[in-house]
Order: sequence, then C-alpha cells, then structure tokens
Amino acid sequence: MGLAYGVLLWWIIPRIAEVSEGQADARAVMTGRVVDSYTNITTVKLFSHSAREESYVRESMDAFLGTVHAQMRLASIQNVSLSTLNSLLTGAVTALGLVLWVNGQIEVGAVAVAIPLALRLGNMSHWIMWEFAGLFENIGTVRDGIGSLALPRVVNDAPDAQPLKRGAGEVSYRHVTFHYHSEVEEKPRTVLDDLNLTIRAGERIGLVGRSGAGKSTLINLLLRFHDIEAGEITIDGQNIAGVTQESLRAAIGVVTQDNSLLHRSVRDNIAYGRPDAGEAEIIAAARSAEAWDFIQTLVDSHGRRGWRHMSASAGSSCRAASASESPLHGYCSRMRRFWCWTRRPRRSTARSKPRSSSS
Repeated sequence: MGLAYGVLLWWIIPRIAEVSEGQADARAVMTGRVVDSYTNITTVKLFSHSAREESYVRESMDAFLGTVHAQMRLASIQNVSLSTLNSLLTGAVTALGLVLWVNGQIEVGAVAVAIPLALRLGNMSHWIMWEFAGLFENIGTVRDGIGSLALPRVVNDAPDAQPLKRGAGEVSYRHVTFHYHSEVEEKPRTVLDDLNLTIRAGERIGLVGRSGAGKSTLINLLLRFHDIEAGEITIDGQNIAGVTQESLRAAIGVVTQDNSLLHRSVRDNIAYGRPDAGEAEIIAAARSAEAWDFIQTLVDSHGRRGWRHMSASAGSSCRAASASESPLHGYCSRMRRFWCWTRRPRRSTARSKPRSSSS
C-alpha cells in the first residue's frame, strides 16, 4: 500500500509543477493584456475597437482557463486516486483485523485501535498529498519567474567607481561605437560607429535624423542604460564608465517624449528629483517651466488648492514634468529634451545631428 502512495506521488507531482509553470505564464499574459487595454482606453475608444480589445483579452483568458482546467483535472485524479487508496487501506485493515480476531489471534481491542488508526492515516495522507502538490505548484510558479528575475546584470559599476563631480557640464562623445544585439537578428544592428560629438556647457542643441539614427540612443548611452563597445563618453573630463550610475543619473535631468507623473501632488512630483529642496526652490522651478500659474488654479475634491492637486490637462502635465527636471535636478538639466513644450521655444542655436556612419 505504501508503494501505491509513492507511485501516485511520483506520477502526479511533476505534472502539477509543469502545469503550474504554464499557468503562471498564461496569467502574466492575461494580466498584461488587461492592463494594456485599460491603460490605453482612450486610444481604444478613439478607434472604436472595444469589441476587438475584448476579443484580444478573451483569447488570453481562454488560454489561462485551459491551464486551470488541466490543473483541476490533475487535482481530481489525485483526489479520486487518494480516496480509492484510503478506502482500500481502511477496508484491508478492517478485514484483516476481523479475520485475526475471529481466529483468536488478536483481541477485540486491537481491532478497535487499528480501524481508527487506518482512518487517521487516510486523513493525514490527504493533507500530505495536498501539501506536496501545493509546494510543487509554487515551485512551478517560481520557475516561471526565475527567467525574468535571474537575468545577469549587463551594466555594472566599476569596482573603484566614484561619485560624479559636478562642474560646468561639458559632454563629449569620443570615437563611440555601439550596436544593438538581438536574439532574433543574425548580426548586431549598428547604431553609432566612431561617433565624435562635443556639447559645450550651457549649449542648446537639436538632434535631427531619421527614425533609428541613434538620437535617443545618445541619451541612453549618456545615462549608461547601455555600455558602449568602443570609445568613451565624458562629462567635464570624467569618463562615465568610472562613476557610479546612481550619481550619474542623479545629475542628469530628462523630460521624455511621454511625460510620466506619479499619482501624488504637484509639489511631490516637482520635488522628486531633489526631495530636500525648499519651498522657494520648488516654486522657482515651477515658474521656470511656466507651470506656476496653472498650479494656483487647481482644486481637488476637498476644496484644497494648488500643490495637493494632480489632475491636469496634457499640456499642463508636460509643464509639471518639465518643472520636475528644472535646475533642482542638477547642472546636466541644460541638456533636457523639451518634447512637451506647449509654448513657442526661445530663440536658440540648432546644430545638425552628429556624424555617424549609420546616420
């Protein structure tokens, strides 16, 4: 009988782990599609694609339910098999006890003890089987997540990395080469090849080029989201490969094309780059982004005005995002990309895109 319990465990447990791994993956896909549809609900309504999105989400739900049904089938097989084995165990103990008692080989007290003990073992076997099944179900879920969590870090600080020393803010790209590597492409895609570019302190420039020419890549490399393959990038003569990533990014203010604001007050968003900034500095930052006037008009559901409110128009949100990357953030804020400006920019000097063999 013990061998039968062991065979059941050997057969059911690996299959539960496999199904749980697939279920975790299907759940992630389903959740991602639901979140994607709801976070872009304006686009869905603009294109009148409600039915299409519903079908898109339903497809992932059906795939998830398929894994749930497979898991429930295994659970049913486990329950039926375990109940059958427990019934056989109880019946065998009862029959053997009665035969031995009739033949005078044991006392009636032994029979009275053996039968409840068999019932108790049956109940414990249910608990043990479900614990094992739950353990390996979680192992399957963890195994699915390990592929995302256990990835090696590609960009690391040097062992002797030092904090960036802030100065005037001159940025230089010297003989920089960079490729994007992809598992689906046979050879790396060249973006920058022996690029040389110097941006003087306080200078405003515009990078102009076709899509994929490397405009955003220049900023990403400056922030060390990727490491360059050849050459060097310096800020005031300091090679960014030799400074800590934390200090580097803390010194650079970036307003992206898609502005992102935290679900907090306007004040918290503007002061996010420098939480220790004083009230006067925060107000100055808001004024520099021409956001102070509209901030004074904001009113929340409790009747509070100004800082505590966050609901604003798209243009106003852009101004708040720009204010968060004002001189509060550091000297490199002079290199900000003002994609969100709703006002006409001031007259400034524009330079052509940096020379690159891929541009």
